[in-house]
Amino acid sequence: MAEVGGDSSGTQEKKVVYGDKYRTILEDEVKSTHWRHGGPPIFDAVNKLFEEGRTKEWPKGSFEETVQNAVKSWEMELSHKTRLQDFRSINPDKFLLSVNGRKGLNGEETLRLGSYNALLKNTLPEQFQVYKASEETYESSHEAFRTALPRGFAWEVIEVYSGPPLITYKFRHWGYFEGPFKGHEPTGEMVEFFGIGVMKVCFFILIIYINNSSLDVLAGEE
Repeated sequence: MAEVGGDSSGTQEKKVVYGDKYRTILEDEVKSTHWRHGGPPIFDAVNKLFEEGRTKEWPKGSFEETVQNAVKSWEMELSHKTRLQDFRSINPDKFLLSVNGRKGLNGEETLRLGSYNALLKNTLPEQFQVYKASEETYESSHEAFRTALPRGFAWEVIEVYSGPPLITYKFRHWGYFEGPFKGHEPTGEMVEFFGIGVMKVCFFILIIYINNSSLDVLAGEE
């Protein structure tokens, strides 16, 4: 999940021609980027969910808004770009993602696995794993969550504790279980994660702590 800024090299500022209030895509990206689905994505549905369900509305230009939009832009790139060299939000040579103390993943490993598999892999005994990342591909993982959460999986920063250059923040990730998931019928309940993230500006190292039991709703468990 994130972005820390685009390529601003050159004497002319690059024009933003696509994107929304929360994610930025620059002019030269639209045609030069290898997009997973043929072109830049549209986030109208999940933006609506975000705006209706967020618990914080940060002032425009605030540090909290900047961190929030950075993570949203990185998640957009991870989900919709197929080549690491097209990422603008990270330094591809130095990026590292570590979740719940596990060994870090570099940029290529994270891109290959996809956001769900990279973030939800865990060491729980198999019988307690609602989602088994080791059995999923990039494509199957995204299809599973797109189907289960048809309005999207919104994300917000709810507090920033430090930074920069080492930024620590608390986040919330939520959606509504309105489609089938792994044989379980939808209940309409909210699926909600809370976690702590740490990122280092310039290097973009993400260290994330999340509670995997939040997925119990998708398995019909309380």
